[in-house]
Amino acid sequence: MQPTMQDACSLMPFPTIGDAGWQRDAIDRAIGLFSGTGPWELRDLKGTAVIMARCHRYAIELIEQAPVLCLLLRSARNDTTVANTRAVIESGTGLRDLLKQHKIAPQFRALRPEALAYTHRSDLEKLSKAIDPSTLAQIMPRDGQAQGVWLNTLSQWIARMQRGAKPETLQLAWAASQIGRGAKANEWNEIADLVVHLDDKFNPRWSWDKAREEAEAWHRQIRRIKDHRNFFRQYGLRYEDLIDYSPLPTHASILGLDFVALQSGETLSEDGFVMHHCVASYAGQVIKGVSRIYSIRQGEKRLATLEIGQAKRWTVLQLKGPYNAAPNTDLRAAARVFVDHCNKRPEKAAESITQTALIVDEVEQ
Repeated sequence: MQPTMQDACSLMPFPTIGDAGWQRDAIDRAIGLFSGTGPWELRDLKGTAVIMARCHRYAIELIEQAPVLCLLLRSARNDTTVANTRAVIESGTGLRDLLKQHKIAPQFRALRPEALAYTHRSDLEKLSKAIDPSTLAQIMPRDGQAQGVWLNTLSQWIARMQRGAKPETLQLAWAASQIGRGAKANEWNEIADLVVHLDDKFNPRWSWDKAREEAEAWHRQIRRIKDHRNFFRQYGLRYEDLIDYSPLPTHASILGLDFVALQSGETLSEDGFVMHHCVASYAGQVIKGVSRIYSIRQGEKRLATLEIGQAKRWTVLQLKGPYNAAPNTDLRAAARVFVDHCNKRPEKAAESITQTALIVDEVEQ
């Protein structure tokens, strides 16, 4: 069946000779609604809004109540957009139920036209799935321009998770909440990188400032690792190559604490990152044999980092806790015992350390 001239005119995004008065009014209202400053995609959504508004007497009222419908009912074919709009109006479906049918949270009816881009459709679905409605109502900005920044930033967050082969909604609720509270959107990239690479260590209770601090520290560590790798190459070593610590032990248990030798660029960098200090910068001294560095741990928890050096005898050069904090008395005592054993004759040192550990175990039992 060939479309009539009236059908053809009804698809035009501008007034035509055959338009009724209500159509001209609806077109003016739709153009005015989508004429605010916003992303370039508004040009496309303005045309969609006009096509929808002029196809039914009550369509413009629906659009004004929820501009996001221009995304949900939009189609690549104008006649399909018209059919979708008319079907919705004639079905009498309530706005709340209509949004739910499209897997969009009802709270998104509050999105202003200047915030919307046609690329946001799938992002709105993911946000609706990741965030409960009451939280969404609290964190979504009210101003249209702020809404646009919020949506665009979260769209980039989702894309970054996809590129990192992570779930698209990974920490999305946290990001939406922090950005909605006024966090700087131009800082999202480094934090998103942190989430992609260290999602198991990311704490969703962090504030935006705390996450930014951790992200900056992690990126500094990455840069240090790159420099560190280059440094090791100068000595003809690979980053993961083990440096011989003999006759010193590679592992010892003293007074209930474990002393673990940091024998490579990789282990030195890891300790520096976890402990938030610059132990990795001492790689040169370790390679040359000037010093030896140990991580002091209790189970899996790192408590301090010990550097020892030798003139005639091994002595403590540095003993630092997290963030270079001063260690407690027990750690200092254990470090002294460890160094005393290191100064024994090589053939007796390992045996002496083992005996100390056994004595401690017997006392604790």
